[in-house]
Amino acid sequence: ESRAACRPQSREAEKQRRVALRREQLAVALGTARAEGRIFLTTDRKAVARGAFGAGVCVLDKPGRYEQFAEVCSRFHLPLVCEQFLSRCVDCNSEGFNVVSKDYLISEKAAGRIDDKALPDGVLAKMDDFYQCKNAACGKVFWEGPKFERAIEAFQPLYQQPLRSTGAVDDSVSRPSDIHEQFAASAAT
Repeated sequence: ESRAACRPQSREAEKQRRVALRREQLAVALGTARAEGRIFLTTDRKAVARGAFGAGVCVLDKPGRYEQFAEVCSRFHLPLVCEQFLSRCVDCNSEGFNVVSKDYLISEKAAGRIDDKALPDGVLAKMDDFYQCKNAACGKVFWEGPKFERAIEAFQPLYQQPLRSTGAVDDSVSRPSDIHEQFAASAAT
């Protein structure tokens, strides 16, 4: 009987712990946004109604991330420029990438400067074209795999023209654009 009586209390305690952790994380995120002069985006109308956010908050109405992206672009009149599509590193937000050879990446992995999580062996075996963030402190490696293709498919409706090569790669080398060309061709038909 005492075990059964403890279970609801332990669940309630866990719920309260999670709520406290979420509020703490929210306070840190809001503090960072305010300190950097940014607008905080949320879908949490209840928290806004409680006054948990204060100024500098935008409440989004749309449920999905792509719809939310479109809503933010519309609400803040942000221009969508095809040449800037996927032109920034997702880790450090630096602009642009360098083309890197498979041999270079193999040697970097062998030296322990790139781990398996950042560049799985299967990807290295299947792909031929790789890009690396221009920010030497970051150096994240990218390739045009299924996620890249899904991004083009998801974001294409937001742009007025077909998405093509971003121009984000170093100008001294030509970026393989077969995926972009295939998408542009299929979008035109």
